[in-house]
Amino acid sequence: MKKSVLAIPLVLSLATILTACQIKAVSVDLDNKQVNQIEASQASQRVINTGNGTITIDFDKVKKQAERGDAEAQYLLGLAYHDYSLDYEHSDRKAVEWFAKSANQGYANAQFYLGVMYGSGVIGSGVYPDYAKEAEWLIKAANQGHGQAQVNLSKMYFRGEGVEQDNAKALEWLTKAANEGYAQAQIDLAGLYYSGEYGVEQNTVKAVEWLIKAANQDDTEAQTILSSMYKKGEGVEQDDGKAIEWLRKSCNDGFQAACDFYDDLNK
Repeated sequence: MKKSVLAIPLVLSLATILTACQIKAVSVDLDNKQVNQIEASQASQRVINTGNGTITIDFDKVKKQAERGDAEAQYLLGLAYHDYSLDYEHSDRKAVEWFAKSANQGYANAQFYLGVMYGSGVIGSGVYPDYAKEAEWLIKAANQGHGQAQVNLSKMYFRGEGVEQDNAKALEWLTKAANEGYAQAQIDLAGLYYSGEYGVEQNTVKAVEWLIKAANQDDTEAQTILSSMYKKGEGVEQDDGKAIEWLRKSCNDGFQAACDFYDDLNK
């Protein structure tokens, strides 16, 4: 199962929390002015896609905070404009503008998003594919500990895209993300140890070690691969019981392919 590259952890903005609290505190004795204010606040609620689920923001309040220079609000506003589900507000040009404002203030999530946009280019945004700029922004985010930026940057070093090809630096960034607990990095690192590619010495025992770390974070992809390793006895002692156990966990966490494999094993 391929994970989204826009897989990023977010913290709800203060504006979101305050708005939620305000709505919960409404009483039946409000005058017309108060009712109108609350209705306006509710009308500006937007559910936006973060690449790792959705969050609800008060669009109008976030926009005002962004215009005052708040880096997190600028990032959230960029997400809102970039979200294709909000047809009446969608504007990739505005999204790039607000991501850039936030990124230039050092906000790691915005730096990552801006890097990704330069990696593929976005029609109508004024951003064209530019691997050098992608790498530039990913490095800024990666240096702040942004896990997905570190993973993407490692791939750029492996491929020599936007940077000079360098397996050692690629492995360094991937290992850094894995050691910081980023599950996708742990899976990718396990894959390298399993295959022995890109100058990495093949070691199925280390592959299993990294898969276990990711699987213990409830990553369904890692759980399913780990099940296969136990089933085949690769890098670990063969154990049908543990193979079924990890497959069941993956299935219970919603990975349909694991459910299908699980059903086949129990026929």
